[in-house]
Amino acid sequence: RTQVVGINEDHIWILQGRYLTCLDQSRDPRRWRIDSLSEKSLWINDLLEMSNGEVWIGTHGYGLGKLERTSERILYYKKSPKQNNPYVENIVFKICPDPSGLLWVGTWTEGLCLFDPKIGKYIRQYKHDPSDTSSIAGNGAVTLHMDKRGVLWIGTNQFGLDSFDPRTEKFSHWRHSETDTNSPAGNWIGTIHEDIVGNIWLGSEQGLDKFGKTTGTVKRFG
Repeated sequence: RTQVVGINEDHIWILQGRYLTCLDQSRDPRRWRIDSLSEKSLWINDLLEMSNGEVWIGTHGYGLGKLERTSERILYYKKSPKQNNPYVENIVFKICPDPSGLLWVGTWTEGLCLFDPKIGKYIRQYKHDPSDTSSIAGNGAVTLHMDKRGVLWIGTNQFGLDSFDPRTEKFSHWRHSETDTNSPAGNWIGTIHEDIVGNIWLGSEQGLDKFGKTTGTVKRFG
């Protein structure tokens, strides 16, 4: 089985068998052996290349991983008796860099987590609190995007779109409604992109939406 997990201007990342390979036109391929995972169970949900050269992966079952370029091994941050790491979730869907150098991590059941690469630990977790309307809408954060203003946008697996302002640590919510055409087309938001004028585009199981941040309005396509 072959999985394309990342494409950049001059190289491509491919998961094939027990190896994660970087194919670069300017040099020989580089390979990282995935020793701790079985070939059948491995799936990579996300791959992030940082400006400092670090490469992080979000796996389906083995948590957050960092590629070690010198040893060509992968270091995993996952639930394990050997790793005293709070807030850890072994299903990581999305990794989003913060301007501070930290990493926002979207998980399947543990909400939104903040990871510090310098110390190799999760330092913060945001989970749904039924008694707090400004908490995250749900604990499945399947996609993330940080906009030009530093606001983090979260696509959930059941509860629509959230935005999070790190300065106030408050969440705002937009959920699909059958009676409101100015709501997202669906509540499973799988992709989020921002265009050059600042509109947020949402891909859901029900189609494509354009969300105007300044107006708070949604235009549905399909």
